[in-house]
Amino acid sequence: LTGAEAALTGQREKITETERSLQQMRTERDAHQDGLAEVRLDLAEKRQRLELLDRGLTEAKNQRRELEDRLLRRRQEIDTLRGQVEELKVQSTTQRERAGEIEKTLAVTTETLKQKQEAHGAVEASIRKSEDGMSGQRSELREKETALNAIEVKLAEERSQANFLTDKVRTEYESEITDINWKAELWAADEKFETRIKLDDMDEDEGIVAKTKDERGDPTEEDLAAMEETDWREVGAEIRELRDRINSLGAVNLVAIEEYAELKERYDFLNSQSEDLWKSKDELMKAIDEINETSQSMFAETFEQIRKNFKFTFEKLFAGGFADLQLIEAEDILDSGIEITARPPGTKLKTLSLLSGGQRTMTAVGLLFAIYMVKPSPFAVLDELDAPLDDANIGRFVHMVKQFTRYSQFLIVTHNKRTVAAANSIYGVTMQERGVTKLVSMRFNKDKDEAEELEEAGAGI
Repeated sequence: LTGAEAALTGQREKITETERSLQQMRTERDAHQDGLAEVRLDLAEKRQRLELLDRGLTEAKNQRRELEDRLLRRRQEIDTLRGQVEELKVQSTTQRERAGEIEKTLAVTTETLKQKQEAHGAVEASIRKSEDGMSGQRSELREKETALNAIEVKLAEERSQANFLTDKVRTEYESEITDINWKAELWAADEKFETRIKLDDMDEDEGIVAKTKDERGDPTEEDLAAMEETDWREVGAEIRELRDRINSLGAVNLVAIEEYAELKERYDFLNSQSEDLWKSKDELMKAIDEINETSQSMFAETFEQIRKNFKFTFEKLFAGGFADLQLIEAEDILDSGIEITARPPGTKLKTLSLLSGGQRTMTAVGLLFAIYMVKPSPFAVLDELDAPLDDANIGRFVHMVKQFTRYSQFLIVTHNKRTVAAANSIYGVTMQERGVTKLVSMRFNKDKDEAEELEEAGAGI
């Protein structure tokens, strides 16, 4: 034992020395790694500088090419400008020669103009003498021209008024003023006409025909003689009043009759459409009433069936007790609320809010399966429905699910061992490695009695 302890101590010392040397080697390795990192960083900086220099050199070359191109263009422009300067010099010499010739011509023209101005002055002096002698005749002529102008203006006004009256009668009344018998027109103007016309009784081909209230007959000699004393001021005032009334009516709609016929036809069409819509509405209301009656009867039957099933499932899950569903009073049962009454065995509670979490869960399970019994589904998913249940309630819950496996397949998400033990197959998700999930499945081999029970029950959960 002493020799073994001595050997063990020696081995421990060797291990210690080895660890020290290993730590020293690690330190040297870290130092070398730091140096290598600095060298790599220096190399990266130098590469970056080299890239910057390459870019600067490329830019300098590009600028040099651009400057050479600009220098070539400037030299070409200088050559062009030199040619233009030579041309301008030649043109300047030619213009100077033409200016000398124009100055000579201007001197000759100035002398000729002076001679003509002297002759023009003599002619104007003779004209002024003649005008002084004719001033009296001109004033007399102006007076006569003024009187003649006044007469011509008055004549023009009379002609204009006559032409205006002629044109107005021709345009408004479509007749010539020379053909009008003013006495007959004045006699006819006093006739009274019917002012109301029924558009429905009017013939479209004949148009609107004025109808007089009474026949006055032809004027007598006395009536014609009385017309000579007519007060035309009153007639003019009445005409102006009638024109104002006509103008107040606005523009005449020449197609009013056609528009009335079209609107009447459209009104008849819309009226027929409205009657059809009212009939359709009555039919729809009748159909809605039938649907509501059918829905109410179906709802009442289904609700009564669910009520009976809920009593059955509640008694099975709680091994007794009382549960019921009641409709809250309302005019329409389709809009009525539902009141749930649950009283587990041994309690006097009636309100669901006073039940424990497990009791409320079992009540909800009973109601769920009560609805399920009316219209089962081929497949159902229950997500941790058994979480608030204790072991006794878990047994009742599992037994209830097994009874319904003859109608449906159940997929239950759970962490309860008893629920898992009652399943035929389980599927779990595990993470053997960090960040990597894996699906694990397992199928149980039930004993003979349980297998026969499940076979009779149908598909497993």
